[in-house]
Amino acid sequence: MSDTGTQVIAVIGSATVGSEVAAMAAAAGAIVLAIDEAPRPYGELESSVPAWHVAMVGSFMGRIDENLTHPNIKFVPRTTLGRDVTFEALSALGVTVVDATGRGHSSPPALAGGLELSTGLRTYGELVHWFNLRGHLAWPGPDLELPAHVAVIGSDLAAFDAARLVSIELHRRALAERGHVIGPEALAREGIAPTLARLGVSSAKLGITAVSLVVAEGLDALLRDAPSTLRGAAIDALKTRDLVNLLPGFEVGELVASDSALTTLNLVNAHAEGFAMSLPCELLIDARTQPATGSALSDVFARFEPALIHKLWEARLAPARSDEAAIARGEVLAEAVGSAVRELIRPVVEQALTAPCPAGTTERAAVWAKARQEAVGFADYGEWMGQTRRRWLY
Repeated sequence: MSDTGTQVIAVIGSATVGSEVAAMAAAAGAIVLAIDEAPRPYGELESSVPAWHVAMVGSFMGRIDENLTHPNIKFVPRTTLGRDVTFEALSALGVTVVDATGRGHSSPPALAGGLELSTGLRTYGELVHWFNLRGHLAWPGPDLELPAHVAVIGSDLAAFDAARLVSIELHRRALAERGHVIGPEALAREGIAPTLARLGVSSAKLGITAVSLVVAEGLDALLRDAPSTLRGAAIDALKTRDLVNLLPGFEVGELVASDSALTTLNLVNAHAEGFAMSLPCELLIDARTQPATGSALSDVFARFEPALIHKLWEARLAPARSDEAAIARGEVLAEAVGSAVRELIRPVVEQALTAPCPAGTTERAAVWAKARQEAVGFADYGEWMGQTRRRWLY
């Protein structure tokens, strides 16, 4: 490719925000290197959103695929900044670097304190990443052991989904042992209680203890972004359809272990001093989240704060909250997020398109992108996505 002064932009992270940056820049004539550390460009859609949110996830993924297949975009997967390429190396190519990793949450404070635990603690991200990709050809880890007594701590949608996920998976495994092979998406769609009633069994007969969800705030916090009518119905369904034991108003006071294995949660009531309880627990899923303090990239041309995106999509969502069916299907949410992202990135992309672009940048960038794509085995977007498609174990 000959250099004609075309602007070249490297976008770090190619999920919802990154793909919109790439598409907007490409539509304006720029060459874009969409760099992602994962094999697929879907980011938290795969690592933080349970797979049963089919409609919502499908809407977002479809938009990402549409964005990244623009002829001016070179998708560069399995490439981690700092390991496979440095910021300095990208700058030496002459490209303008935009951070679109969208690191919206960081790890919450540790629960264990000074307690040495070899087993018993998992984060929400670890749980969902395993659940979504365990049947994937590239899944690197072992199957997650789910003991008899599991608890989840958290006060938002992540905690809601984590408790539901564990309950679904415990029942799916127990039913499979009895010859009833039901996938998790089907079990989520029908509901655990209706499925058990149809099959003539119960959680007790299957030997399952209900998953406990410890919510320091009120139950409304679990789905605070949803319309109030949807929120109440969903929380009720979590108890009655998905058989989760809800413990609002409690916080973890102490973790008890035996031989480095978690055995008990000592809970204290956050609103009633002196009121406490002990809960048998062999696995605690920490689904607490808190805002990230910033990006690991310090010298990029621009980055996007997740809190600003959330504020904008909330404004977009507000007028459509009455269309509860569309919200449940994910259509309104996907459009609200997309609209908010495009508004936020437009001035940044317009400014990036005017950044200095040294002679030879397009050629150097094309050579680097081709070499890196060949190193990871990437040739064509459609073919690559087919090769890395999720494959369920059952």
